[in-house]
Amino acid sequence: MKKFTQYYTDDKNKWEYWEAHRKCILSIIKDRIIDVQGNCDNVAIFGAGHCNDLDLFELSKLYNEILLLDKNTQHMEDGIKSQNLNKNSNSKISIIGGIDFCGITPTFYDDLERLLKDGVKYKNIQKFIRKEANNLSKPSLPLNHRNNFSTVISTAVHSQICIKAVALLGEYIDNYSRKEVLKLNDEIGYLYSKAVKIYNDLIISLANDSGSILFILDHSEISDISKNLKLLPILEQNLNEGKLTDNLVITQNCRVRGSIDCTKDIEKRKKNKAFVEDEEFIHQWLWRFENKKYYLVYAYTIKKGRLIS
Repeated sequence: MKKFTQYYTDDKNKWEYWEAHRKCILSIIKDRIIDVQGNCDNVAIFGAGHCNDLDLFELSKLYNEILLLDKNTQHMEDGIKSQNLNKNSNSKISIIGGIDFCGITPTFYDDLERLLKDGVKYKNIQKFIRKEANNLSKPSLPLNHRNNFSTVISTAVHSQICIKAVALLGEYIDNYSRKEVLKLNDEIGYLYSKAVKIYNDLIISLANDSGSILFILDHSEISDISKNLKLLPILEQNLNEGKLTDNLVITQNCRVRGSIDCTKDIEKRKKNKAFVEDEEFIHQWLWRFENKKYYLVYAYTIKKGRLIS
């Protein structure tokens, strides 16, 4: 297992690097959610972070109300401030921070690190992770937000779910045999699947009965670290030719954890008729995350139906 590399870096060029990514997101909102689906009243955006992927001024022209949600309140405040918005735009924005979208116990990661660092038997750690996974519950948000938004967006959040557990296992990997590491990795995978379902429940609960939900998944990593930058020209050519399925095939070995679990959960809900995928608008693009690091983004919209857990 390769050592974990931090998703967020201190790179100060995010706003510049993410310009094309930001425009793609805005284009989907304008061209599909608003122009076609007519959902232009208010929007809730999960994973707002520093807002480098959100043009808040343009969004404020499209929506009467913008709710930003992220675990880190300060990141959102700094992101809003950095965009130098006028008074009218600022007045439309509110934030909710300090919550874990999956209901992870606040002490879980500290406890997991202690167990791994002390070299506790892997079976005991398996039980600890399994207990956490089975006890997850949807976080509480103000009741007035439930079933309230015409548009709900999740932007590159699924890849971050439980990522700290992966990081910790990588940090203390030498304390366990390869077989034990694989067993623990599988247990973290179980935690992922449970957490993704909780998170998707939360997303769907905020959309009103005819609301649009936009899932933006950082599907695959193409980077110098992953040693697959040679895929870039192939991916670009396929995008130009509309060969989206080909891109999914050639990047299946570099998929980002979380996107897989999200896709599985969405497919299950579609079979149960929980909502209907907007088949005509499944989109891909390359997100230049930083120097020598890209993500193949897979994005699609969902029209909310009856929610089946």
